[in-house]
Amino acid sequence: NTLILTSNTMVKYIAHERSRDRLNWKIYELYVAHQIHECLQLIETQLYNTRGQCEFAVYVKGLISRNQGTISESLELFQAATVLNPNNISNLKQVARSLYLLGRYEAAIEIYEKAQEIDFEDWEIWHNRGLCFEKLSKFEECIESYQSANTVQQHDSTFIRLANVYIKQSDYTQAIEIFKEALEFSPESSLLLTSLGLLYLDINDHFNAFTTLGSSLSLDPTNPSTILAAGSIIQNNQDIDVALVKYRVAALKSPDSSRLWNNIGMCFYAKRKYIEAISSFRRAIYLNPFDWAIVYNLGLVYMATGNYCSAFHQFSGSINLNKSFPLLFMYLGVSLCYLNDFENGCIALHRSLQLIQKRKDKDNESLKDDGKGQKKKGQKKNSGGSDNENSNGNYVDECLIHINFCIVLMKRVNDEHNELFGSSEKFQFKKEISPEFNSGDEEEDEYHRYIYQQLNQHKKEAFSHWNEFQKLWKLLDDEAKNTELSNISKQQSLLQSIFDS
Repeated sequence: NTLILTSNTMVKYIAHERSRDRLNWKIYELYVAHQIHECLQLIETQLYNTRGQCEFAVYVKGLISRNQGTISESLELFQAATVLNPNNISNLKQVARSLYLLGRYEAAIEIYEKAQEIDFEDWEIWHNRGLCFEKLSKFEECIESYQSANTVQQHDSTFIRLANVYIKQSDYTQAIEIFKEALEFSPESSLLLTSLGLLYLDINDHFNAFTTLGSSLSLDPTNPSTILAAGSIIQNNQDIDVALVKYRVAALKSPDSSRLWNNIGMCFYAKRKYIEAISSFRRAIYLNPFDWAIVYNLGLVYMATGNYCSAFHQFSGSINLNKSFPLLFMYLGVSLCYLNDFENGCIALHRSLQLIQKRKDKDNESLKDDGKGQKKKGQKKNSGGSDNENSNGNYVDECLIHINFCIVLMKRVNDEHNELFGSSEKFQFKKEISPEFNSGDEEEDEYHRYIYQQLNQHKKEAFSHWNEFQKLWKLLDDEAKNTELSNISKQQSLLQSIFDS
C-alpha cells in the first residue's frame, strides 16, 4: 500500500516548482495586504530568477509604481507586460489607464479600441473610453461611450458621468432625466439622490432640491455633502438656527470642509454675530485660501463692522482670484470711498458696471446662438427658466451697484457742500446756490470754483445713477425685492427724500 511516485509525476512536480508563475500567489497576497516593501522584494527576486519573463510580477510592479505616483514608470512596466502577453486584456487596460493619467487621451483611446477587439462587451473599457472623450471635450463620442457602457452593464458612476456631460452642455433637462433613469436602476443610492438634488439647487428649483436631498438624508443621515446642500436651502429661507443645527452634524463628519465653515460664517453674519462670523471665515480661508468667495464674504463682515481697511484688503485679495465678479469691484470701490480715496473708488465702481454690461452682452450672444441652433436642429428650448434667472440676477447686481454708486456720490456732494457753505447751511438737492468767490485770495477762490464744479457734476452723476436704479427696480419681481434687496429699503427711502428736497 505504499504510495510510489512515477517518474512522470516527479517531472511534472519539478516543472511546477521551477515555473515562472509559482510565486504569483505570494506576490498577490503581499500586495492586497499592503505590505509593499516585502512585495517589491519578492517581485525583484522573481524577475531576477525568470530573467524578467514573469508577467504577473511585472503587472503588480506597474500597479505599485502608479500608486506611488510614478506614472511614466508604470506605463513602461504595463507595456512590458503586454509584450509578454499581448492577448491579456488587463494589460491593455492598464496601459490605457496610465496614458489617461499622463494626459495622453488620444493614445489611451487607441489602446482601448485595441482592447475592444479582444472583448467588445466590457463595461470598464466603454466607461474609461468615455472619460477620455470627456477630457477632449468630444461630447458626442463621450455620450455614445457612456450609453454603450450602460448597455453592457449599468453603474451609478457611468450615470453620474453622463449627466455631468449634459450639465457641461447646459442641457439640464436631459441631465435630470439621466439621474431619474439611474434612480430606477438604483433607487437607494444616496450618491445619486445627492447629485440630483445639487443639480436642482443649481437651476434654482429649491422645492425639488429639498425633497430630493431629504430622500438622500433618509438613506444616509450623516452624509456631509447632503447635509451641507440641505442646510444651504434652509439658510436661504432665513431659517438660520435650523441650518446651524444641520451644519453642526456635518462638522462632526467633515470638520475640514471650507465650504461648511463658509456657510456657518454666513449664518453668524445673518444673525449679526460678527466675531463668530469672522472666526468661521478665517478657519475656512485657512482650509482653502484660494476660494475667492470665502475671502469676499469675510470682506462683507468687515464692511458691516465699519472696518473698511480690512475690508479693502479682503476685496483686493478676492479680486486677484476672480476678476470677473462685478460686486467685488463695487464693494472695493465703496471701501475705498470710505477710506477717503474717492477717485480710485469711482474707478472700481465704473469697473463693476463694465463687468455687468459685459455679462449682459455675453448672455445676449448666447441667446442668439441658441436660437440659431434650435432653428437648424428643430429643438425645443430647455425648461428651467435659466435665461430669466440670469437676467434677474444681472438686474439685482446692477441695482446694488447703482444705488451704492449714488450713495457714495451723495456722500461726496455733502462733503463738498459743507466745505463751500458750512454745516449750518442745510443741503437741498433741487435748490441751486451759487457761492461768492470774492475772498480776496485768488488761489482760494480758484479752489472753491473747482469744488463747486465738482459738486454740480457729482449731483448730476448721482441723479443719473438714481434714475437707472429706479428703472431696474421696476423690472425686478417681488421675490427679488423682498429677499435679495430687502436690506436697501432704508437707503432707498432716504435717497428718495434727498432727491425730492
